[in-house]
Amino acid sequence: MQVLRRRRLPARWLVALIAALLVAVGCGSANNDNAAGGGASGEKNPGATLRIAADLELGLYTYFDPTRYSSAPLIFTNLIYDTLLHFGEEGLEPGLATSWSFPDDSTVEFTLREGLVFQDGTPLDAEAVKFSWDRVIAAGSEMTKVAGVEAMESVEVVDPRTVRLHLSKPLAGDWRDRLLFNSQAGVGIVSPTAVRKAEEAGRKFDDQPVGAGPYKFVEFVPGQRLVLERWDGYWNPEAQQVARIEFIHTLPGAPTLTALAAGEADLAAATAADLNGLQAQGISVEQFPPAFRTTWYQFCVSRPPFDRLEARQAVLYAIDRQAYLQTAYQGAATINDKFPAPDWPYYPSSVENPYPYDPERAKELVARAGVQGATVTLLTGTDPLSAAVAQIMQQQLNAVGFDTQIRQSQNSFNDLPVVDWNIYFGAGTYPSTSSAFFLPGGVGNACNYDNQRVTDAFNRARNPKATPEELTAAWAEYQQAVYDDAAQFSIANANDLVAHNDKVQGITGDIRSGDPWVFADIYVTQ
Repeated sequence: MQVLRRRRLPARWLVALIAALLVAVGCGSANNDNAAGGGASGEKNPGATLRIAADLELGLYTYFDPTRYSSAPLIFTNLIYDTLLHFGEEGLEPGLATSWSFPDDSTVEFTLREGLVFQDGTPLDAEAVKFSWDRVIAAGSEMTKVAGVEAMESVEVVDPRTVRLHLSKPLAGDWRDRLLFNSQAGVGIVSPTAVRKAEEAGRKFDDQPVGAGPYKFVEFVPGQRLVLERWDGYWNPEAQQVARIEFIHTLPGAPTLTALAAGEADLAAATAADLNGLQAQGISVEQFPPAFRTTWYQFCVSRPPFDRLEARQAVLYAIDRQAYLQTAYQGAATINDKFPAPDWPYYPSSVENPYPYDPERAKELVARAGVQGATVTLLTGTDPLSAAVAQIMQQQLNAVGFDTQIRQSQNSFNDLPVVDWNIYFGAGTYPSTSSAFFLPGGVGNACNYDNQRVTDAFNRARNPKATPEELTAAWAEYQQAVYDDAAQFSIANANDLVAHNDKVQGITGDIRSGDPWVFADIYVTQ
């Protein structure tokens, strides 16, 4: 059965989405009330436990203090903590704040809801927001700060319900577009009482995190499980569709498929590399276009062979995107030869890709650059999809004269500044990814890339006062500068896949995003 699915996004952006197919055929066997199996009535079960297969490796993908954010996407962060704004049908919606404004390009002001408290009973007022964000501002190297967070300069309490954030740069547009509702970036609000108690007891806040989100922390057993329970004091009960959420430690790939098929998990994020196995086992799969998230590849321009423009251009001519789409992505992707995701409102569709697949031209450029046989190290992740993509790239680059090696890493982002690499496989939310990896001083700019045209165009594109026409022109200039310098490239944007049994309903987006509205919609039937 094929059913069209779309991610829930603001209506003005829906027209930009590429339709994705739902591969839904039957469901797996069951041995308890939440597992797959016949007899589901379709009625919501508010007392249910939702079990999610997830990688809970301690120290890499699992931490609970927002100031320890390190680029790993945590699907549980927005369940424990709440943010001042949420993301809904019409864009930004009230969260902990009922209203917000931008007095100038470097200031954001919020008015909080009345009567808010944390899960430990501590009042959630402007002083609590200041306490939480002051911790973010003071955080050192243990926290990876995206550009908007890095720009947080000071927090001002105007009155008990009004807080004003001052930025060191005119980045109000970045805050408006993404960071205000994304606690993964560190802006989720933590309980000052819980933090101080942890400090007084000589333990980490991670051990007993307390926020104001819809679910409260119960238990974390490293390498086994994370348990959250519905918090009755949450301001929006409609966002709490189940009584309990259990994250079960499961490695990606085959172990996740096994857990779903055996009824040990109800729900899991998946990748295109899992698609055939999921279909073979009759597990339902939802596909969604990757909203604002892009997959890209970055050259290290400060070391050979890609300190030479011709060598970088040779790679771009050597890339056959159809091969990736058919093999690595199994059709569950959209070919993309530009840096932004295709559903970005200002996607530079008018800019033509000057590097069509042309292996003979690639060989000529390799010869001209004098880099025949040069070693190229691909730095990529350990997941099956990254491995499949890396193998195809290795074959295509070797075919035009490079000697390509694959270097896998459990946390390739953290390895950027400490290992030798020539091409890095990355993915992130646009446009913060661009500022992090391709602007001077960015946290991911390990090879010190610095192109004034790219920087100038990006700065124009982040201007909150720019008209839609000016933003479109700025992103087009950004893409043209990227093409001309051949310092980064894209191949395809993989669809987000969510696998589940037949009792799990209401899936409206990728659970890996951590966006609170995704979990607000998911429920388990009787």
